[in-house]
Amino acid sequence: MDYTVGELLLGTLNTNNGYLTQGFQQPYANYYQSNLEYLTNNIILSYYPNPCNKFLTLNLSNAGIQEFVVDLYDILGQKLLSQKAQSDFSGNLTFYFEFQHYKCGHYFLQISNNHEFVKNIKIVKTSN
Repeated sequence: MDYTVGELLLGTLNTNNGYLTQGFQQPYANYYQSNLEYLTNNIILSYYPNPCNKFLTLNLSNAGIQEFVVDLYDILGQKLLSQKAQSDFSGNLTFYFEFQHYKCGHYFLQISNNHEFVKNIKIVKTSN
């Protein structure tokens, strides 16, 4: 949403994950964050940066020895790629995704193990 009439002040709020500037219209969005989530069975999921422009890293830890499948879908629900890997003895697993060849927009990562749904993640792809 854009709104400019009556905006007389400009304010900036800072946090550990980024900043928010309020007031006048901003010409571009420049925010990156690392997302950390605790899933079922004490699995820890982190993915960064989101939004991304060239690469995205997805980490699973504390997962034990399991095979995971991560599928990438576009906004229309078409599967673009699929990666399968097994976590190591320490329960850690890392997936790398190259987004530089995809158009700007919204994408979804679907994580599953043993054919069971684990998590859906919304990814925003910005310009290169």
